[in-house]
Amino acid sequence: MIDIDTVLAEVGWQSEEKRSACLKMFVDAVRLAPIALVSQRDRERLVSRHLLPSLAALPFLPDGGRVLDMGSGSGFPAIPLAIARPDLQFVLVDATRKKIDFLNDCIQRLGLRNVQAIWDRLENLAANASFEGVFKTVTARAVAKLPQLLPLIKPFLAVHGHAILWKGQTWRREGELQRFGFSLEQETSLSDGSVLLLLSCAK
Repeated sequence: MIDIDTVLAEVGWQSEEKRSACLKMFVDAVRLAPIALVSQRDRERLVSRHLLPSLAALPFLPDGGRVLDMGSGSGFPAIPLAIARPDLQFVLVDATRKKIDFLNDCIQRLGLRNVQAIWDRLENLAANASFEGVFKTVTARAVAKLPQLLPLIKPFLAVHGHAILWKGQTWRREGELQRFGFSLEQETSLSDGSVLLLLSCAK
């Protein structure tokens, strides 16, 4: 089983760093949460099943700007990425009030000034002009299949924006990316058996 100190070493962080402490606090908060954020089995393997796959997106984040995380749920991948990249502004969206309440509590306790959590449906947010075309990157982990997900992502992306998706290995069966105006830039296998997709969008 992979422990969190091993993960920190892999990303080049010292265990005594503030961001390392924040990451450990967040993982513990998910593990001990009174609501079901992950499966009971995954509570004991959060590092390999959730943290490590989340941090795999670090090389693909933009140099600056805003990142939208769709269906944020338990906070993976957005909270670990926000801890790692305080220079980026993260907007987390989920339609379940209890999950957003949990995320807001974590944001406050961890002192994450670069994170905003919004309780709303993505369809509603897409109709808000202040969110249209302003995100350099949109992330989505286990949210929906491509035919439902990609049309939701596109309105939020800025010109030359990217989508980072966590999908199962059979993701190609869901549909062709080009049909929705996206192309595959990179595919990476992850520790939980899923794959990380970096997509570019033709706008």
